[in-house]
Amino acid sequence: SEIIHLSPFNDSAALFFLYSENIKGKTHAFEIELTINTKTFNVTCVPFVQEQYFNLYLKDISEKVQYQHELEIVNNQFATLINSLHSGLLVENLHRKIVMVNDQFCKYFNIPVSPDQMIGIDCEMAGEQTKKLFDDEDGFIEGVRQIIDNKKAVFGQQLKLKDGRIFERDYFPLISGGVNQGHIWKYDDITELIFSKESLRRVEDKYKKIIEELQFGLIEVDLSQRITKVFPAFCKMTGYEEFELIGQFADVVLGLPEESGKIERHNEDRKQGESGVYETKIKTKEGEIKWVIISGSPILDANNVIIGSIGIHIDITDRKRLEKELIDAQEKAFMYVKAKDMFVAKMSHEIRTPMNVIIGLAELLSEMKLDNSQMNILNSIRLSASNLLGIINDILDFSMLENGHYKLVKFELNTRLLIFDISEIFKLEVQKKGLEWLVEFDEKISENLLGDKQKLNQVLVNLIGNAIKFTSSGWIKLNVLLLNDLDSSQVLRFSVEDSGVGISKESQDEIFSDFTQEDETVSVNFGGSGLGLSISQKIVSKMGGEIKLKSIKGEGSHFSFDLVLDKNFSPIIREEESQNVDLDTALNILVAEDNVQNQLLISTLLKKANVSFELVENGQMVIDIVKNVHFDLILMDIQMPVLNGFETLKLLRQSGNMIPVIALTANASEDDRRKYLAEGFNSVVVKPYRRNDLYSEIKNVLLKFPLTIDNLIVNNTITENESEELLFSLEEVNEIVGKDKVLLKELIALFLENTSALIVTIVNGTREYDYDKVKFAMHQIKPSLMVFKAYKVLTELSILEELVTSKGNYDEMEIQLGLVETKAALMLEQVKNVKL
Repeated sequence: SEIIHLSPFNDSAALFFLYSENIKGKTHAFEIELTINTKTFNVTCVPFVQEQYFNLYLKDISEKVQYQHELEIVNNQFATLINSLHSGLLVENLHRKIVMVNDQFCKYFNIPVSPDQMIGIDCEMAGEQTKKLFDDEDGFIEGVRQIIDNKKAVFGQQLKLKDGRIFERDYFPLISGGVNQGHIWKYDDITELIFSKESLRRVEDKYKKIIEELQFGLIEVDLSQRITKVFPAFCKMTGYEEFELIGQFADVVLGLPEESGKIERHNEDRKQGESGVYETKIKTKEGEIKWVIISGSPILDANNVIIGSIGIHIDITDRKRLEKELIDAQEKAFMYVKAKDMFVAKMSHEIRTPMNVIIGLAELLSEMKLDNSQMNILNSIRLSASNLLGIINDILDFSMLENGHYKLVKFELNTRLLIFDISEIFKLEVQKKGLEWLVEFDEKISENLLGDKQKLNQVLVNLIGNAIKFTSSGWIKLNVLLLNDLDSSQVLRFSVEDSGVGISKESQDEIFSDFTQEDETVSVNFGGSGLGLSISQKIVSKMGGEIKLKSIKGEGSHFSFDLVLDKNFSPIIREEESQNVDLDTALNILVAEDNVQNQLLISTLLKKANVSFELVENGQMVIDIVKNVHFDLILMDIQMPVLNGFETLKLLRQSGNMIPVIALTANASEDDRRKYLAEGFNSVVVKPYRRNDLYSEIKNVLLKFPLTIDNLIVNNTITENESEELLFSLEEVNEIVGKDKVLLKELIALFLENTSALIVTIVNGTREYDYDKVKFAMHQIKPSLMVFKAYKVLTELSILEELVTSKGNYDEMEIQLGLVETKAALMLEQVKNVKL
């Protein structure tokens, strides 16, 4: 039987152990691990064969087994992690025996065995084999020894291999309990990274060289405008060394106080991620002021967060200096042109003043009963006066065409009536010379077209007049032909043909030049200034056509031009037809005129109209008489003694007198007309004038005025469509204020103050090239102009804004500035003169 000495375990456990295969047949002592229930024991079994029993010695090793199990898991995980690294890793003990190595290390160094097979190998011996891979074999071995002897971590050592690869090596001493236990070596293949960096460096060097050759001054700044990087060209531009700029605030070291606002706005744009280009001034180290164009863009980090900006600076100081010189030269040229215009205007005025009397009195004489001899003398006077006036008008037209002030106006144009009127005018003159007068008009031409009747008439009269002048026998033909009938327009060909002296082929190219005639004999034999064809060509060019000439010397000439005339779908656009005008006999008119002959003319005309009038000789007499006598209108000469027309009008308006005033002047240019209207005259009548001209303008002005606050509030019926001069409306303002006249007065005063200041800002900003200032002022001025319905001023401002935005031609800007100033001044004067 078997004798069993039981330990504290239960019988079932002992029996299980007794019949276990682990014990049966054993005759010597042995150890086994045994798991009983949830615990693990180390069991020492000592058999006593003779006595036929066993002694069992059990030790609880459950915690140790658990720890070993967990350590095994950690080791497996660590091994997996090490092998998954892209870096080659080698761990050796203090004696330089390999403790651990991963797959990547074996791949890097072309080792043909597995990492497990490497464990225990002597690294010194292995190093002798490995060094053959490196360019510097001895340096590789010596480098390892120095690192181990130094016992300090090493990072980023670069090693070149013979096959072209580049390794980066890191070393870490293995410290445990403050004692060096071994070494950890880490290798990374950085070949592609090095090549990429080298390529990037070469690209950067390439573009840096290009930028430097282009002399673009580059700097980089952080969000606070502190300079972080400077390129050489910028140093050359500013005179600073790189170390003098790095860390400085760009706006402090380089900026000017007057430019700070502009720079600040653009810096804010950079912070919002917006790029931009602008002009500004900077100061150099020597204190020199330079103009630069700055192209700025935000700088982003790897997370697309804005961390600063880069600015490309281009020195435009020389360009600005040239611009200034060009502007000065332009201003001088403008002064010369202005002096020429003033001379033309002055001479025109001096000639027109007596011409006004001659033509006016001749017209009055023609209405009297005269015998044939007297009528012939009178007709000669009228013809000579008309010829002289034609020459004056040619000179004025030439001046206006030269300075760009010649304007075309489109009204309803009945070409049939126009040609009929021209035919009637020239029929008698042609017949007197014994010539045949032929007129052909295409019946398919519409009677409802749009065009400038006066200018078209001027061209045709000029061409026909020349044909009559240069034709002594034969015929003259006027022809109007329809070339094309389109949906919205018709293309017409106008031609004047004669059988006169003709023009030589050599002279045909020059015949349209200013002050040019074929030769001196033309002027001697036929007269003329040589301006007629030049002016006609310019007028036709403005209409969109070109006068063409065919001529053979001694056989006649053929002038023709084609025009595209729009069809008129709005019959309300109609030019006033010429007819006798009557005045209201109840009128009382004040005439201010110092010239005795002009006094005689205007007195005679007003007497014929049966209206009451008073005649005074200077402006002071006007001021005195209107204090006691009511007049419906004033006809005022400009050049008078004591007080001239401008001074007199200013005093009238300052006293609150809003009586309509018509300027009587011999200054006939469009600039003069705009000037008079801007000064506050209600209209202009140019000398010499005929009876209907004067009567019509008096009636037109009296229909538009008086302009008072009451009639605007009660019945605001005066609109821009009805009055070319009225540039605003209080309709919307009245809706805002209701019946509150005090509030209305305040709104008008505020409008006058703000609008005047903003117009000055816009004009100065444009001339100073400060386009940001212009845009800002434009933004502020538009709402108030909309409220006051100053649409014409808005239109001129919009054209200027488009030129400024596109940085258009400076000459165009200057011309547009003049229009803005004129329109705005006239509008503001009108608003100011509203009677409150």
